[in-house]
Amino acid sequence: MAINTLLRAMIIYMLVYSTAFAEIRQSTQLCEVLEEVKKSSNDTLVIFDVDFTLIQPRDYIFSHHAELDFENFNTVLKSKYNNEEVDDLLSLVWQHAQGKTVEENTLDTLRTIYAHCPNVLFLTAMDGGKYGVFPRLEDWRIEELTGYGFTLNLTLPDVSREELTQYLDEVTDQHAPLCKNGILLSSSLEKGRVLQAYLRHIGHKPRKIIFVDDLHRNIASVAKYCAEHDIEYVGFEYMAWKHWTAPHGPNPQRAQLQLEVLEKEKIWLSDAEAEHRLANLQPQT
Repeated sequence: MAINTLLRAMIIYMLVYSTAFAEIRQSTQLCEVLEEVKKSSNDTLVIFDVDFTLIQPRDYIFSHHAELDFENFNTVLKSKYNNEEVDDLLSLVWQHAQGKTVEENTLDTLRTIYAHCPNVLFLTAMDGGKYGVFPRLEDWRIEELTGYGFTLNLTLPDVSREELTQYLDEVTDQHAPLCKNGILLSSSLEKGRVLQAYLRHIGHKPRKIIFVDDLHRNIASVAKYCAEHDIEYVGFEYMAWKHWTAPHGPNPQRAQLQLEVLEKEKIWLSDAEAEHRLANLQPQT
């Protein structure tokens, strides 16, 4: 009896210990993240993914419902142009595509989070350095986020690609992870590994991390880092973007026009602009 009681107590302790230090939840509203922040100490590190977590494009082809359409869009470009030319064209899409915050009150929620936990980091899969028409993608991302009204954490140390490279064996010429103005760019490398490299370089080990990302693999990646370093962790797999419906639904003619204009005029037409052009096209005789 005593042994069974002891084993039962040990199992309960292990379950409580594991859930107390690492928890992953699904969420469709950032207010749920805010509630967790309010329960946390003010030295908690709060991390947000950017694309489809804070901001998202307005056009149908970038929505969750059009993943196959966007894949076909890329396939067409790659069949006609070399890699550098494809990068140039896709960078023009990034430059011109109109976007929005994922939730109407995203900015207000983040301001409240900053008031409780000022250590806020943005962690994006984007590359650093030159890409297409952008001399430095990190500068464009900074300009983009500040343009939406986001406050960047200028107290977090900047770290160059060269400084992060020493901690990341998988870095190649094709990847340029770095941190600037509170934005950590993972360059499509595993986010947990890049975060580990960044925190190791600046000599900081948080007691608790809250991380919000739309992709489960990224949430799990940071969970692994926290588990290995005894850091309390709550990860939110953010699902709101999957429920968003673009104002304009699927339209093959519109998508074809957007592609043609991108190739010929080197601009990206929004859904509304493309449909306006389609409506004003004169029938051929």
